[in-house]
Amino acid sequence: ANLAPRSGPETARVARNGGIRFLEAMTEIKLAIEGMSCNHCLNAVNRGLSQVPGVKIKTVAIGRADLEFDPEQVTPAAIIAAIDEAGYQATPM
Repeated sequence: ANLAPRSGPETARVARNGGIRFLEAMTEIKLAIEGMSCNHCLNAVNRGLSQVPGVKIKTVAIGRADLEFDPEQVTPAAIIAAIDEAGYQATPM
């Protein structure tokens, strides 16, 4: 088996049973976020998203977030709920 690193969205993840699953695809999602206006807002959204298992933050800017997520660990609805809990309203772009 070729175990060389690969470029692109594929990643290696440690499975719950301790095994490794290779080439697991991450899914990209872009969100519009209402209510953000300052660095405090950016930090609040980043904190909320960083607590969601399976989410990789690409960028968070005022009014938007570009993310990747593992659909085996989290749903888009759960990601949006985390942003809502931080005090902002997110919708897919």
